[in-house]
Amino acid sequence: MADYYDYAGYGAFKGTAGASRLAGLARRLGLRDRHLRYVEHARKDLPVLEIGCGGGEFVKAMRDAGFRDVRGIDLSPTYVMTEGCEIADAAQFLGTLQPGSLGLVVALDVFEHFDRSELMALLALIKGRLHEEGRLIFRVPNMASPLGLALYFGDLSHRLPMNETSVRQLAFDAGLEVVCVRKSPQSYPRSLATLLGYLAWPIYNGLTRLALASFGIRHIILTPNLIAEIRLARPR
Repeated sequence: MADYYDYAGYGAFKGTAGASRLAGLARRLGLRDRHLRYVEHARKDLPVLEIGCGGGEFVKAMRDAGFRDVRGIDLSPTYVMTEGCEIADAAQFLGTLQPGSLGLVVALDVFEHFDRSELMALLALIKGRLHEEGRLIFRVPNMASPLGLALYFGDLSHRLPMNETSVRQLAFDAGLEVVCVRKSPQSYPRSLATLLGYLAWPIYNGLTRLALASFGIRHIILTPNLIAEIRLARPR
């Protein structure tokens, strides 16, 4: 029997973590969502889909940033969703869209919830729906970072560990092209510990890189998450 995670109560569980309250406070203070920097260069006149939108905070942020047609979908019915979001299975929803109709697909903390074969099938659907100038932007826990272990193993529904190398392999196997893989942005300051963490990060980052270099591992992203931007493969 497949080890399927029941997402019925997932939104309610995530609502206990307080992340949405922090994001709401940041918006009231006039701070933009940290991840808008990764999507602002995308075409704003083409439709956008966020897979795994949760309560729809990033959907709203993209609308506020000038994207004209933004929709979000999520599996869990216990999220309190904003306008433009709905409960839907990603594969089934993508199957209803016209080929080449999406300018941007966003999936923040989503792909690690699939196994490899399921994710490859989903990427095939996304590939078929991307506009020729479209982009897929996603965030996953970074298994190349010791800090990423806390994120990946902190959720029982996670099924596929990834790092920068496996993300590039994933894109290659799906017939897609990696534009870039970036480190994730640091969180908004929320405590003295966060501020001290900003100061400690360069030291930790440098020492970890040195330790990895001793095994011949170089050019590696060490933030707990990584951000990947992917597009349709260009003819060579």
